[in-house]
Order: sequence, then C-alpha cells, then structure tokens
Amino acid sequence: MLKPVNFTSLQKKTHVHIQNGTKRNHIPTFETQSFKDVQKFATLASKNMKCNVLLNDDDYQTSIYNKKPDILIKRIEQNIETLASEWGCSKKEIESIMCINSGFKNPVCGIVANNVMKLFLDTEEVSYNSQESSSLSFGQLIERISTLPEDKHW
Repeated sequence: MLKPVNFTSLQKKTHVHIQNGTKRNHIPTFETQSFKDVQKFATLASKNMKCNVLLNDDDYQTSIYNKKPDILIKRIEQNIETLASEWGCSKKEIESIMCINSGFKNPVCGIVANNVMKLFLDTEEVSYNSQESSSLSFGQLIERISTLPEDKHW
C-alpha cells in the first residue's frame, strides 16, 4: 500500500552539472516513496510482458483491473501476423516498424501516463478516462488527491 505524500515537505535533490566551467542546476528530483514505487513499476513493465501490455493499452473505457493481459498479448500477436501477411514482410520487420522488441512495446508517453493514473483512480466498477477529463490547477490537484481514499492517496 502506498503512503500519503505531504506535498509541502517534498525533499528536493538538485543535481549540479558543470559545463565549460559554468555550474548549471538540473531539474530537481523528488525522493518520495510514491516516486520510488512508480519507478519500480516502470522497471517491472520493462521485464514483464503482462505488465507491459497493460501500460501500453489505449482502451480507456475498460478499468485497468478488468483488462486481461493474455488476451491483449494474443491480439498484438494476431495484429503482427495479419500485417506481415498483408504487407508481405516478416514478423520481425513488422515488430521493428511498430517499435516492439521481443513482444515488448516501447512506452508511448501519453498512453503510459494515462495508464499509471488508471492504476490509482480505477476500480473494478469505474474506469478513469483521460479523454473525458478536464484540467486542474496544481492547487486543485493537491486538494483532489488529499480527498482520495487512503489506499489511493499516493
């Protein structure tokens, strides 16, 4: 279970880079448990095919908890076979065109970001759909996050 984050006490680490004798501060990183958990999940997605297909699926109507990774993997394999047949190419060539390496798909920023949000916001009954959402200011976001149930308050 992820622990709540106190946004006012985030610890920043600024990385200093010296270029041509000039100090330049890099973008600060946050050392929070939720940041580390998301980082671990991203690492898992690079090693576990079922996790990878869940993060790269663009069906936002279905709750992430109701998706079936095995079915998604079969659909991807069928798509590759169909395209290879239609285009007269090998499956490896199609995988190369689609940026798929040994079945793993490279992350697409918006899709992966939306699916990470779905991990926190979806339930088995309700599916968060980013395409039906509105923008929030940072203050509104903090307020909304602080009202989430404890198991979703990252």
